[in-house]
Amino acid sequence: MRVDAVQTENFRLLQGGRCEFSPGVNVIAGANAQGKTTLLEAVYMLTGAKSFRTYYDKELIAFEKDEAAVRGEYFASERESSAWRYCSAAAGRAQ
Repeated sequence: MRVDAVQTENFRLLQGGRCEFSPGVNVIAGANAQGKTTLLEAVYMLTGAKSFRTYYDKELIAFEKDEAAVRGEYFASERESSAWRYCSAAAGRAQ
């Protein structure tokens, strides 16, 4: 599987934006508390897994926001596809 892009909305520190990856090795660098681990967490959650940083999905939502979303584009099994995860403070669980 190759992850091509990740887009976030109100996901922890990543209020909104898109990160596109190059084929091969990508280096994620930056100062402390800039969102490097959060970006990796977003990619991890697209696999359908729970966060590796918290048990409570509401902690995935940015401060003073009601919902968060992560969308990813990937290439696997000879085809392009996408996946998304949505978290709502009201629902309390990621979908």
